[in-house]
Amino acid sequence: MWRSPSAPDERFAIDNDFADKRVVTFCASTSSGLGQRSQLLAQAAGSGEWQDGQRFSSEASEDEVRTWAKTL
Repeated sequence: MWRSPSAPDERFAIDNDFADKRVVTFCASTSSGLGQRSQLLAQAAGSGEWQDGQRFSSEASEDEVRTWAKTL
């Protein structure tokens, strides 16, 4: 499913300098995944190394998220 970034996400990407930064997207959702969010935000930002991240269920535990984050 194709999804565009939400307006706040896009505004954040546009308004900040991500040069020399690695950005990993993630979300918590009961239904939709990340789709093309990383690519769309990377285009909006114009700088930085944007990578696809992880979709967590809305019931993900803090431990699950911490374990994933340690792999980055």
